[in-house]
Amino acid sequence: MAWYSTGTVSVTNGSKAVTGSGTGWYGALQNGWGFVGPDGRSYEIDTVNSATSITLKQNYQGSTAAAQQYSAYPTMSLTIDLATRINALISDFQAVVDGPGAGKFGYGTEAAPGIAFAADSDTGMRRVSANELALVAGGLDQLILRANIATGGAVQSSKVDATMGKLLRTGAFGWGELSNPETAMDLDDTTLASGAWRTIGTSTGTFPGGGAFFGTLLNIRYDNGNMHQLVRNISNNDVYVRRYRSAAGYGFSPWTMLYAQDNILRTVSQVAGIPTGGLIEKGGNANGQYVRFADGTQICWGQVVATGIVCGVAYAGGFRSGSGTSVNFAAAFIANPKIVAQVDDLTTSDALVIGDTASVSNFQLRYWRPVAATVACSAGYVAIGKWF
Repeated sequence: MAWYSTGTVSVTNGSKAVTGSGTGWYGALQNGWGFVGPDGRSYEIDTVNSATSITLKQNYQGSTAAAQQYSAYPTMSLTIDLATRINALISDFQAVVDGPGAGKFGYGTEAAPGIAFAADSDTGMRRVSANELALVAGGLDQLILRANIATGGAVQSSKVDATMGKLLRTGAFGWGELSNPETAMDLDDTTLASGAWRTIGTSTGTFPGGGAFFGTLLNIRYDNGNMHQLVRNISNNDVYVRRYRSAAGYGFSPWTMLYAQDNILRTVSQVAGIPTGGLIEKGGNANGQYVRFADGTQICWGQVVATGIVCGVAYAGGFRSGSGTSVNFAAAFIANPKIVAQVDDLTTSDALVIGDTASVSNFQLRYWRPVAATVACSAGYVAIGKWF
């Protein structure tokens, strides 16, 4: 390669600075080249500063002079520099070969994941700890995988976290729960999320029957203003349903009991005419038998055996008893019922029977026969009325 000697130079004794005139050093000379000054000595160029300025590695030893001839020549320093840089490159690339090249990456952090994107350096993947991997987005762990369990920002923070787009945890809103579902503390909470909840003794709101109880609650939302609730009392298996509408004039409807085999036959009850107990109630005592229906209907029946009945009062072409037999109902009515009575067997009974002067709790049974006599009689009766 030819030596470079275009232009002239100005030098100063004891100074490393060399100033050129008509020179084009920048891009033509290299750091480490040799410089032959006006004094005939050789110096090493330390830096090429511009087209007209270089700095020597040693102070200029000749006399101060201007517009002088000079020469610059290449040396082996370029080869050495190249070799040094190639060795550095090989060393750096070896780290790539041993790391990403072998499928191994640094642990990384949330702010700088071990595997990241060139245009999105805070998004990628990182190692949190042993056998723990995190997917990172925006400098935050969104999904952490550890021991077959997922956590992180993309997973529910709790079983009742209703943030849109979150991955559900086991037991979320009661689904898949094997122990204790989340508790619905207020049954009248119109923002309660859809799910399977439990109720406890300290839960508030409107419960069927008035008081809070331990049970399960299924809350199903149609939209943000309408939902249905189904609640079950674990102590007696009673199940109730109701509806909520946010439209003006609606709100929560009254609870309605669902009937099944275990609550059809049960003590009937009512509040303001609305059934709150079983559909059918039946029972009996020394006075006979009775059955009550949820609509208020009541039927009582029984058997009467009487002896020494004196039929001596002329009545309707025959003779009736002067007084009747008082018969108590097995259950009281709310108003006087209608009575139907008849003898069991005309061949063994010596009189006919009629019901008379009924009250809510009893009635009088009278006897009639065509000829006056003292007789015995066995008869049955049915009373029909209302219990509310």
